[in-house]
Amino acid sequence: MGLSLNLRNVLFGEDPTGAAEIRPKQRSTVSEVVRFAYGFFFRRFWTLLRLVWFPFFLAGFLLYQCFSGYLAQLLLYLSAPNPHAASLGLGWLAAGVLMPLFCYAVAIAAISGLMLEGTDKGTLVHFQAQRREWRLYAAYLRFLLIVAVAIGLIAFSSIFALSRLDIPRPLGIWVPVVLGFAAVYWLVARVAFFIVPLAAEKQGPILRSAWKSSGSDILRISGLIFILLVPGVVVQILGEYVLRKLMAAPAVTGNPPLVDYAHFVGQFLLGFLVVAGLSSFITVTLLTAGAIAYYRSQERAGSPLHAM
Repeated sequence: MGLSLNLRNVLFGEDPTGAAEIRPKQRSTVSEVVRFAYGFFFRRFWTLLRLVWFPFFLAGFLLYQCFSGYLAQLLLYLSAPNPHAASLGLGWLAAGVLMPLFCYAVAIAAISGLMLEGTDKGTLVHFQAQRREWRLYAAYLRFLLIVAVAIGLIAFSSIFALSRLDIPRPLGIWVPVVLGFAAVYWLVARVAFFIVPLAAEKQGPILRSAWKSSGSDILRISGLIFILLVPGVVVQILGEYVLRKLMAAPAVTGNPPLVDYAHFVGQFLLGFLVVAGLSSFITVTLLTAGAIAYYRSQERAGSPLHAM
């Protein structure tokens, strides 16, 4: 079942004959894109779940193994510091970023394929590594590098400023955190948001094209991202609350020793990853649908968009 005819006509100018293919007709408002993204998520929920359950499951499994290994090496290092444990810990941490990221790229490619091409082979287990998946993976790796550099610059600048200025310690801690969060959010809106549609529809440098495409719409895109993030954040917060209640997890207060905190994280890691997986499924789907819909509306051209 598709979106309502009125919404399709408003957002994409669908031919009233009932054809499955719809094309952008005019620039859409943020509210229209939001309605499309939510409509796509709810109307294609079971198809989406069948397409992405295995990539998300595999990503969660890899995250659990990698972060369990990292926590084990961290505890070993804290009990008896040595370079070998530190190196292994960093290796586990790097693997916990690089391998699950590819699984998420596969899931995002499947969602974009369903939207842009209507591709659904009907298989229960979907996992493929073709050109689109590798383009997405490479673009996200480059984006993570940019984020790491930005956070590093903010941290270095903050440390330098704190050493020169008489700033209260609580303020000195929170200012870099707020600046880092703002920088990451801005980079997501400025670069990462358009990675999916550009990887699917254009050749050449993806990040550079994303930078050019988002330049005049950064405020609209920032607002759109915020709206699409809300359901996933709500699920994450409620899921963690329920998890704490079911497992009778004590509240972490004050500044506990790093060893105690590592033990706490390891004890509840599996439950946290289950909740994070559910939240990620919602967030990734809505952001992917919103990015493609907004980009197609912005371009006012392109291949047909399937939103059955």
